[in-house]
Amino acid sequence: MKFLVSVLVLAALVLPLLVVSAPAGHRERAEARREARLEKPDSRTLCYILSPWPWRSCAEVEQPRVAVPVVKTKPPVEKKVEEKPIEKPVEKPIEKPAKKPEPPAEVVKEFIDTGKITTTKILFETGKSELKPESKKELDAIGEILAQVEGLKIEIGGHTDSQGSADMNMRLSQERAAAVRDYILKNFPQCDPDLLVAKGYGLTIPVATNETAAGQAQNRRVEFTIVK
Repeated sequence: MKFLVSVLVLAALVLPLLVVSAPAGHRERAEARREARLEKPDSRTLCYILSPWPWRSCAEVEQPRVAVPVVKTKPPVEKKVEEKPIEKPVEKPIEKPAKKPEPPAEVVKEFIDTGKITTTKILFETGKSELKPESKKELDAIGEILAQVEGLKIEIGGHTDSQGSADMNMRLSQERAAAVRDYILKNFPQCDPDLLVAKGYGLTIPVATNETAAGQAQNRRVEFTIVK
């Protein structure tokens, strides 16, 4: 107790000296802080003033804690996502190329027996060797027959009417016969190119009169002949 009194007396003597020696601004602020602490002392300040052993017990004095209001928040509502079934891609079947129908056996036999097929349904552009689209059906039908004939040499003969000069018709008939041969070999690779030849006859072998349109149409023809 005597020690505490001596400490307080010593503090009372030294404190005024420190306040006097400090600058005016510092003294005023120190006085203001001291008065504020004396007016509203906290628990730790009171402990150091009143406790006989402040260095032991006051360190354990806790400052009052300010209660922080707890705000209750609602948990977020999870939205249910509807799971859609995964649609598997529909696999389209691979379309196989349509198999060309084979000609009846009697048609092939007739061609072998007669040795010739004559047609006026293979049409060309006027004065040219270019095949018209409507000729495809007839060419495919004859191509199927030629594909069934193996080991026989076949001549494709081109014929024209009498319109134009003989030289022009000879050249035109040769070009038309070659165009038919090219179509057959391109679309029917089973045909042997060495056994398929093209030859133009021009207007030299008419089968009808060239005086009428009907006769001229008959003379504009293509013949497939088995060469023996």
